[in-house]
Amino acid sequence: VDKSQPLTPENVAVMDMPRDYLPSSAVLADDWPKLENRMTLQALQRGRPITWDAVEQDGVSRFSENVELGKRVKTVKVSKINSFDGMLRPGDRIDLLGTFSATSIGMQEQANYSSEVVINVLQDVEVLAAGREDAKGRKYETYYDRSTPDGFNMNFSTLSLMLSPAQVARVELAEKAGELVAVLRHPKDSSSAELGQVTVSSLLDPLPAETVDVVLDADGKVLG
Repeated sequence: VDKSQPLTPENVAVMDMPRDYLPSSAVLADDWPKLENRMTLQALQRGRPITWDAVEQDGVSRFSENVELGKRVKTVKVSKINSFDGMLRPGDRIDLLGTFSATSIGMQEQANYSSEVVINVLQDVEVLAAGREDAKGRKYETYYDRSTPDGFNMNFSTLSLMLSPAQVARVELAEKAGELVAVLRHPKDSSSAELGQVTVSSLLDPLPAETVDVVLDADGKVLG
């Protein structure tokens, strides 16, 4: 069994073996109900006993068990070709920008300019799953991509986002009114970008000076 694979009756077998030859952390046949559907943290060798340290410590049988109480999961389509050029993984945080026609969001068209407008739809949202793999490495389809270092299948065309009910409604409307673009952010970056409404005519304006929030110690030195 390769790394990051779910343990199922199809890839696990029971074997009689003297207890003296078993490691202390070996998984016994009676433990199967606790083991099923957990993900492997390392590759397992055929015929060797499975140990508890080789599998994740918490298992789920349904994707919905990953959802936090009070939150909802919304699936958003992304470009399978781009898919962040192989950089995104479940558990990352992203911003969602939307491209809309001016009239679809109540703005007037600009004469002699394209009517497209870009606005921030959501910022700093968690990617719970990409395709059918979640942030803890659990796969909800049998697939292991040997072309990537960690076996992650980059041919996904959807992102599952952990959102509040109000955010779900906002994304649903944005999807129907225009086209969404997801952009990757640093996992510790909680800053908010005041993008406003960017139109084609905005390209003629100089960009505002970039600012960042910093944390200072008692002596005024930058901590981060």
